[in-house]
Amino acid sequence: MTEIRMTVLIVDDDAVSRQLLREILKDRYNLSFATSGVEALKKVQNVKPDLILLDILMPEMDGYETCHKLKSDVGTSNIPVIFISSLSDSDVKFMAFKFGGVDYISKPFSGLEVIARVDSHIKLYNFQRFLEGRVEDEVERNRLKDHLINEQARHIAMGELLVNIAHHWRQPLNSIGVLVQDMQDAYLHKELDGNYFDKSILTIMTELIRLSNTINGFRNYYVAKQELKEFNLEDVVNSTIAIVEGYFKVKGFVINKEFENKLIISFYPNEFAQVLLNLLTNVQNVFEQRHITNGIVNIRAYRDTDTNKIVITITDNGGGVHEDNIHKIFDPYFTTKEKSQGTGLGLYIAKLIIERSMKGTLSVRNIDGWAEFRIEI
Repeated sequence: MTEIRMTVLIVDDDAVSRQLLREILKDRYNLSFATSGVEALKKVQNVKPDLILLDILMPEMDGYETCHKLKSDVGTSNIPVIFISSLSDSDVKFMAFKFGGVDYISKPFSGLEVIARVDSHIKLYNFQRFLEGRVEDEVERNRLKDHLINEQARHIAMGELLVNIAHHWRQPLNSIGVLVQDMQDAYLHKELDGNYFDKSILTIMTELIRLSNTINGFRNYYVAKQELKEFNLEDVVNSTIAIVEGYFKVKGFVINKEFENKLIISFYPNEFAQVLLNLLTNVQNVFEQRHITNGIVNIRAYRDTDTNKIVITITDNGGGVHEDNIHKIFDPYFTTKEKSQGTGLGLYIAKLIIERSMKGTLSVRNIDGWAEFRIEI
């Protein structure tokens, strides 16, 4: 396989120095030459060297100014520059490094020193580019992973929407069904007069309005509104609880709330509501898995006087988080449910929203058989 040669640009107005450097490096690198700083700035755009050997004392534009212009250009700022000069006092070397040089070689040249320094800095430059490439690849992989997670989260949210609508609709639909059967019986027994008919229609319309309002409430919650605004924390908590209260009532679970007055947050209300819903859904899953019949959820919100942060705690009596799992409960795809019943993204997404978007913290701990999720923002 043909070895790929690196390219070195030699910038020096002295022909003897250029020729000497050519003899030293020609067997190891592709070489390009410029006789001034102005010519070097033009040539570097086409040559794309892996390293530049730059003389300091040159007419029209000295090495310091040339290096400064190279470092000011995004396209050339990372190319390592080694200064070469017959000047050897400490101030000159200090200026060389100040203007962005990575090394300094004094004239007259030592061939072994030139090769050693050029080899070393080209290897470092290649390693730097390798690391940058790895970082870019990792960033892209994370971007794709986050996109996948967001898509999965959207589908999960839709599934939860259907489940919660079913709980909210069950009672009104049952009521409508009973009324329709009563009307049919009344008709068969010739008891369906105008008053009975009007009363039944009014009741049915009332239940239908309840169903319609439920749909509007869920629609307003699940449609993303990218509008940053201030909102009352208690209002968002109450609207989120309304989404799951149908299920909790059916199961006989109790939700207790304790709020400090006028806790105002500036964020996206729907995203914050999603965090609360994910935490409440997690509680729901724990109660189901462990067959809890007397489930209690306590939600408390207050401002910490020491840190001035708003604290929201959600605690439940579902037995706490298993110690083996507590350190990985927020990991993506971690779940204690059957794979067909959950993806393990809810708590992960909640933590992303709180810690990345809101710059807060989300943590969990066990307290005497209770699990406490704690949000600080």
